[in-house]
Amino acid sequence: MTRRRSKRKAVVLEGLGGLRRSKRRLAQKETAKKVYGDDYGILPSAASAIPGRVPLGFICGYPVPSGEQYGGSMFARSAANDTLQGRAIQAINEKWGEGKWNGRETIGIPVCKKKYAPFAFRKKDGKYLVERMFGCRCHSDIRKEMIETHGVRDGWEPFGQWSLQKAQDFAKRGSDKVNGTSTKVEKDAAIVSSDEELKSICSNGKCAWKMKSKFDNIRLEVTGVESSDEEEYS
Repeated sequence: MTRRRSKRKAVVLEGLGGLRRSKRRLAQKETAKKVYGDDYGILPSAASAIPGRVPLGFICGYPVPSGEQYGGSMFARSAANDTLQGRAIQAINEKWGEGKWNGRETIGIPVCKKKYAPFAFRKKDGKYLVERMFGCRCHSDIRKEMIETHGVRDGWEPFGQWSLQKAQDFAKRGSDKVNGTSTKVEKDAAIVSSDEELKSICSNGKCAWKMKSKFDNIRLEVTGVESSDEEEYS
């Protein structure tokens, strides 16, 4: 009899623990909604090509006042599983869709669909400078300010999956090549030979980390403050 009571008690306590966790997650989600609004981060695009990578490419994704809703006309729900990109887009709709949009083929809002590039490169005094981007050129600074104040939103596609150090290394080797100071001719031959090539330094996943454990700490990078919550910046 005592064992049965103990077992029932354990089941009840486990259920209560799950209920508390669910309430906590809901409260966190509601708080995030108040802070970040409808900004769900960069989003999978309908087309691009990064070998072996899903999503295969990204758009800025920042919410805009008007335009075509994200995902709405790209993939019908019944066809969402036909392609890797379709499944990636549908996963976003299921994650962020709310209210009447929950489970639909759209998140219910129009977003900026400019192509996302993780870094911007510019030439100054014979050197290539690197800047991490958090959206397109119009919306990157807005997101960066949000991260500086509140951190990275839980559930966003991680910006830290692209290595700033790798991008800087590519840029430095490109600068050395252009300035004629490179000693690694064969290795640097495909880095940068023109401003046009500069735009594709990190194309095809060349600047991406292969393991999540190595992702850049975005909160630390942006604010200089170490985060105790891995999900906040990973």
